[in-house]
Amino acid sequence: MKKYGEFSKDSWEYHIHRPDTPKPWFNYLFNDKFHSVISQTGGGFNYAIDPKVNRILRYDNVDTDLSGRYLFIKEEDEIWSANWQPLKKAQDKWLTVFGPGYTFIRSEYRRISVEMRFFVPLNETMEIWSITVKNNSDRKRKVHLYPFIDVISGDVDMEARYRNIMKLYNVAYFDRGINTLMLYKMASSAREFQNYSYFMSSLKPVSYETEKLNFFGQYHTVENPEGLKRPYLSSSDNRGEDMIGAFQYTLDLAPRQEKKIDLIIGFSEKKGTVSNVYKRFIQDKKRIEREFQTTRSYWKKTLEKLWIETGDVELDRMINIWGKYQLLAITRWRGSSAYHGTEGGLGYRDLAQDVEGIAGLDRVLAREKIMDLLHYQYSNGNAVSGFSKLEGAWDTHAAAKMVSGKSDVAVWLPNAVAKYIKETGDTAFLRKKVPYLDKGEDTVYRHVIKAVEYVAGSVGRHGLPLIKIADWNDAYDKIGRKLKGESVWLGEAVCWAALIVKELAEYLKDLTVARRMEKIYQHMKGQVNRHGWTGHHYFAAYNDQGRKIGDSHIPLNSQTWAILGRVADKKRMASVVKAIDYLDTPYGNALFKPPYHRYEPDIGRVTAFAEGTKENAACFSHAIAFKVVADCMINRNNKAYQTIKKLIPTSEAKQNIEKYKVEPFVWAEYVIGPGNKYFGQGAFTWNTGTAVWTYIGVTDWILGIKPHYNGLKIDPRLPDSIRKVKIKRIFRGCVYHITIQKSLFDSIRVDEKAVEGNIIPAFKDGKEHQVRVFVKK
Repeated sequence: MKKYGEFSKDSWEYHIHRPDTPKPWFNYLFNDKFHSVISQTGGGFNYAIDPKVNRILRYDNVDTDLSGRYLFIKEEDEIWSANWQPLKKAQDKWLTVFGPGYTFIRSEYRRISVEMRFFVPLNETMEIWSITVKNNSDRKRKVHLYPFIDVISGDVDMEARYRNIMKLYNVAYFDRGINTLMLYKMASSAREFQNYSYFMSSLKPVSYETEKLNFFGQYHTVENPEGLKRPYLSSSDNRGEDMIGAFQYTLDLAPRQEKKIDLIIGFSEKKGTVSNVYKRFIQDKKRIEREFQTTRSYWKKTLEKLWIETGDVELDRMINIWGKYQLLAITRWRGSSAYHGTEGGLGYRDLAQDVEGIAGLDRVLAREKIMDLLHYQYSNGNAVSGFSKLEGAWDTHAAAKMVSGKSDVAVWLPNAVAKYIKETGDTAFLRKKVPYLDKGEDTVYRHVIKAVEYVAGSVGRHGLPLIKIADWNDAYDKIGRKLKGESVWLGEAVCWAALIVKELAEYLKDLTVARRMEKIYQHMKGQVNRHGWTGHHYFAAYNDQGRKIGDSHIPLNSQTWAILGRVADKKRMASVVKAIDYLDTPYGNALFKPPYHRYEPDIGRVTAFAEGTKENAACFSHAIAFKVVADCMINRNNKAYQTIKKLIPTSEAKQNIEKYKVEPFVWAEYVIGPGNKYFGQGAFTWNTGTAVWTYIGVTDWILGIKPHYNGLKIDPRLPDSIRKVKIKRIFRGCVYHITIQKSLFDSIRVDEKAVEGNIIPAFKDGKEHQVRVFVKK
């Protein structure tokens, strides 16, 4: 793995030593309004507010990792790119550094060294790109620099489908008063609003370019642009042609001299505000450095809110830093990645699960996201499949038919709200009235109750929930189109959700709702056990024709959720566990076995995927993380730990990075599973529910530090190999320093006072508290 890179000693950075990684490796730079996806060579894209509607940079293909933010350099007749991409000329020195909130690319060629720093400030719709160039030789040098971006400045979906038309709306020109290329699309009947992208420079350029054809040349690409061979760029404006932004600077560098240029790639809803950006960030010479230090400090402070020391370095760094940073990124920006096409917005079920993880890290963000979830719920208790802040619910768009109408979305809402209440103690939030998407309003508490009642009441002939377009397994997209297919897994999830709401109702002393939830749980549990059991394992679903799906392809989720939903009794548990373990591989469990080999139209696209990919029997990390929690619930502590170790991107099986290929510092959606010649290759990193379920699986279950309505619940499930753990946990305004160690007896002491039971009462003094936990070996 060190062939390409390694973690810094403190794990806060990942250093990539060569540019030609087996697949592009990405970092996410973001705030609540802006997101930049940047590869180790500067490839990728960025956008403001919504990844579909307000895309700024063009990114063509994850395999080529083109296009991106590139710095071309010319000295005499020699031309190279400081990023390595896109010219791919070998550098004498090269290093990329990924950290939470920033990326550095450093290179040297012909004794000219370049450092490029990229970051997104905390409260701005911009990406800042700072370039430092140094002459490391003993002679004077004249070099020409050409920072370059490939620009869409609009709706990426429309651009992909109608590029020949969309470019006709393009407008680009250079505003000399603020050293800025303005790049935007004219408002039209296709897009009746206008906003602006811009490329701003701290240094006045000697020339500039806005037209792609002028820069590339006919029959040329970004990999061999003809424009660099001319003395100057055209300095022409653009109306109706493909857009780029490029500056040309000429630097005279004395021996050992360095010069710095700051660039801003930004978004604005109003043209007039761009000049204010120039005043704040360019004319104030120290502003950009202050913003960088503020951003870096923010991420360090945020990530340190929960900190574990288990003695397992790989586990600690994923939970403390990289997995947590990934979770905070996708909670905001799950709707787009380098692997996605032209989607926008956020998936409802995705966001609901992410909230569970971030509630203890950012309660303000968690509440904001819950309010979004509540708003996009219908008055009958159901919810949309996803939504965009700019375009509204996915379900209202014809183009979103493949992802709308999923059966399970509402079942995830109760746990999101319950976790927030447990984390904050803010029960007043439950009384807040929130409008439904279609009509009327209700309290948060009623929203949650209706979510369970809706899914539990939308059942088919076997009394199991209708699967409709799909359940958690999106690729079961033909099972229930005729509204007859039923989901066994969703029945188990209903049991899980009903028990969550029952616990909440009991805490509120609402015995009527508690009894109703118990009744729903008992009834659905009975239906799943009567109609979802093969005699050896729980299957996945009935399709519209009444065929059992998953009777011969053992599904992982139906086994793990029989545990999570407390559906399987002791008699069946041995068979359930046996089925789970049958699916195990060196990379974690396959989603089912065996894979499908031909398309079956009464099941869906899952059967058409290549064997071992996506939902067709991949080692699907999200589902494997469910298994970690299930193991803990039935006291399979060692199994839970072994599974989380297999998921870690630097696991033993993933050491062959030429085989695994993807980033070794974030969770992947899946590893290609058995039955495929690429078994063991990672796929689709960053945007995955694995981030939240591994975080919860370790913190709440393996380490057993759970928020509870009455305080912090201590219930560890430590494996044999971990004997002592230290945890720093911020909870309701207090800092808890918790030590867990194995002993001959169980006991808990808080500030040297014994605590009865395993719930530490929530302190309200805002102080630090010492907690010592002893658990039997």
